Amino acid sequence: MRIREVISGKYAPAINYIDNLRRVMRLLLKNRLSLVLVTDNKRIIGKVSIKDLAIYILRNIRRLRALEHLVARDIMKPLPKILSIEEDLLDAMKELIEYKDTILIYDTKLDKYLTFNAEDAIKAFPFYVKDKNIRINEICSKDILMVPATQSVIQIYKRIAENDKDSAIVVDMLKRPIGIITYSNIVNHPIYRIKRKRFVIKDLDGRILMTNEKYPSASDIMSSPLYTADINENILDAVEKMIRNRIGHLPVVDGGRIYGVLNKYNILALILREYR
Repeated sequence: MRIREVISGKYAPAINYIDNLRRVMRLLLKNRLSLVLVTDNKRIIGKVSIKDLAIYILRNIRRLRALEHLVARDIMKPLPKILSIEEDLLDAMKELIEYKDTILIYDTKLDKYLTFNAEDAIKAFPFYVKDKNIRINEICSKDILMVPATQSVIQIYKRIAENDKDSAIVVDMLKRPIGIITYSNIVNHPIYRIKRKRFVIKDLDGRILMTNEKYPSASDIMSSPLYTADINENILDAVEKMIRNRIGHLPVVDGGRIYGVLNKYNILALILREYR
């Protein structure tokens, strides 16, 4: 199977290396892009992806107002390996697993670059995996980051960075998943743009004793409602759910409580293992 048979990514737009980073963020979010190319007006010199922006935000929580003055060149990353749209899909899967971010595909006929991610690649699952009766609990990740719905966003961002995770599952008091925070949520809600809640404590005469500001909690920025899968669910049903809803993470529950997370890279690894 060739990449062209499953690719649905958009053409990667080009920006100038001195474009303000706020403009880059707006371009990515408004057009639901995962990556933009960076040029010096003559050639492509790098790229900026949603993941690149999210990681920068996570690593610079306390001085994020610097984003106001940064340009694309300041955080751009080298281009990943670029594949042709006519190349074998399995080669693209290997690149996605290794790179864990959107990759670029070159369309030779149109002389343009397309974005290609794991969500595109898992569409090939039914064609490669012979055993469709595998249960989710056999391949899902058990090493997950759980955060309470009431925890401060700044604390959650710190935990994501410290644990090197690309998502956090938001749970209630019974450890039932109620939402998820991913790189897209982080870019949508960088700390410097989040309005803090202001609390004022007064005495009986109305005199202000104390004021305090508090960052929003997980429930304020998480993606919800959440798609989930049961621990005993068939892998094919789970993959179809992910493809239909264009999601890269599917929390797995056991009796309603969080058990693990099935992510797009688990599925790509399974495809490569089965194909061998």
